[in-house]
Amino acid sequence: MNKDIYDSLREMETIQYEIIERIKNIHPNQAEIERELSAIVEQEEYDITLLDGNFEMELFNSQTFGGWTTRDSWFPIIINNQVEYFITVSFEIDGKKLGLQEALMDILVFFQIMLFIAFGLLILYFQDKITTPLNHLIRRFKKVNLYQKLPPLSTNRKDEIHELYTRFNDMEKRIRVSYAEQMNMIAAIAHDLKTPLTSMKGFLELMESNAPSEKQKQEYIMLMEKKTDFMEQLIQEFSLFFKNELELEQMEQKKVNMASFFRSICEEYEAELEGLGYACRSQHDLSDDVFIFANEKMLRRVFANIIGNAVRHAEHKDLLVRLHGYQHGDDVVMSIEDNGHGVPKQELPYLFQKFYTVDKSRRSEETGTGLGLAITKSIAEKHGGKVEASLTSEGGLSIIIRIPLYME
Repeated sequence: MNKDIYDSLREMETIQYEIIERIKNIHPNQAEIERELSAIVEQEEYDITLLDGNFEMELFNSQTFGGWTTRDSWFPIIINNQVEYFITVSFEIDGKKLGLQEALMDILVFFQIMLFIAFGLLILYFQDKITTPLNHLIRRFKKVNLYQKLPPLSTNRKDEIHELYTRFNDMEKRIRVSYAEQMNMIAAIAHDLKTPLTSMKGFLELMESNAPSEKQKQEYIMLMEKKTDFMEQLIQEFSLFFKNELELEQMEQKKVNMASFFRSICEEYEAELEGLGYACRSQHDLSDDVFIFANEKMLRRVFANIIGNAVRHAEHKDLLVRLHGYQHGDDVVMSIEDNGHGVPKQELPYLFQKFYTVDKSRRSEETGTGLGLAITKSIAEKHGGKVEASLTSEGGLSIIIRIPLYME
């Protein structure tokens, strides 16, 4: 302890005993005791508090100090073998004598240094964990183009930055896939239009060079009309596809009762296929409280595309189409199967690609554009679902559509 403080405390102890003796001499005159204590407080820099012998009633309290004091204990005043009072005497301690000012300054400087260190570490952390990865991502954005494939962004981290890099890689991949699809679409349109145009040009050259008979001329004209009709059909299908994509972007959806919807689909195609000389069988296990959030017009287009493909390509005089609807987990599942010749197993993964047609080496102008199943896939995905293809046990084609249930 500081020597000055120690000496002051020793002095205070002596003063306290002197005050106690004065109180004993004055007792029991309470008014005189109070005047005596007031005089001591006024003359000296002391703070005195006096309680009764039961330690309940405050008889005197100067309360002059607000800073550091030496008050820490009470002393009993015993008169005639009886505790008449309790007293505590203290004086204010100079903070400089205690070295508090220097200590507080040291503490303040220490905390300032720690604050600067923490701030510096925080800056380094953000620089390493956030700023640098984001700057790397920004630089990569500037390099993205459709002609040069860059290696994917990678990081060993397992946090939001890793998720951001993963999403960016997915986005870049989708951009390239979309670009490739556009190029394939343009190539497919050019090919499908070029083929009939080449045939028509050939017929015209034959008519100019060989002076055909009237019968041959009529045959050539009929063939060119057929090619013209096919070109018109192609353009209509291309237009329908792009119109469908625009409609999907603006598609309105509402709650659709699946039991009622599936029954109406089955009734429609049982009648239609019967009129074409084919058969349709249906069943469903959907209860009346099963709903999806959908656009009914678009869903009907799905069935029209799939069943239309079955009629055109099944190559089976006793064509049978089977429709089945049921609930599986959180999805409504609708399957459409036929007993046709199906498709080669290795081609199943590509059926829903735009402009994809099975066995291109045998492709004729009557095979269509390969957009029907692509439209089906777009509609299913716009409803939050998916579509997949497989072969039946008979070798025919099975298309399965899954749409999530509507949750209240």
